[in-house]
Amino acid sequence: MTDCQKIFVPSHPLPPARTGVFTAFEPGTRTLKAGFQVAPQFRPIPVDIVFEKDVAVTLRDGVTIYVDVFRPAGTEKVPVIVAWSPYGKGQGTSMSVMGVFGLVGLSNSVVSGLAKFEAPDPAYWCAHGYAICNPDVRGVVDSEGDSVLWDRQEGRTTVRNIFEGASGGLAGAEGTG
Repeated sequence: MTDCQKIFVPSHPLPPARTGVFTAFEPGTRTLKAGFQVAPQFRPIPVDIVFEKDVAVTLRDGVTIYVDVFRPAGTEKVPVIVAWSPYGKGQGTSMSVMGVFGLVGLSNSVVSGLAKFEAPDPAYWCAHGYAICNPDVRGVVDSEGDSVLWDRQEGRTTVRNIFEGASGGLAGAEGTG
């Protein structure tokens, strides 16, 4: 028990500086063809990528969170890397994130622009036979509930759902949660 006061502030809607190319809620599946560029300053993707946007995942308590899945084109099951973090899945091209690479002396052209903040680049990993799952965790952007940082159970539930579904039994996690 703690005497610290808890303050709840909803994370959405996002301010304009935090919105990126993929921020809008648009459930559906599309194929990004090899050579596709998110914007001119980003690297073209090297392979066809299936982009499943705003896929609903139901947690154990009935709360729905939304994930974006990038996977190599084709029907085979592939290992999945789950990029778990509280930063939102569609902000990788937002004004607040675009300059991050410049802070360490890199150009935006080293990445595809498909990644969320502090997450693996789907273009790289899909070209190497992996899928990337970017969740909006509980209470973040369009996901339901109140955000609870560093809650391991939600990560386990999400990884379990992916493990039992599209991954062919191979799933791992990466991130700050």
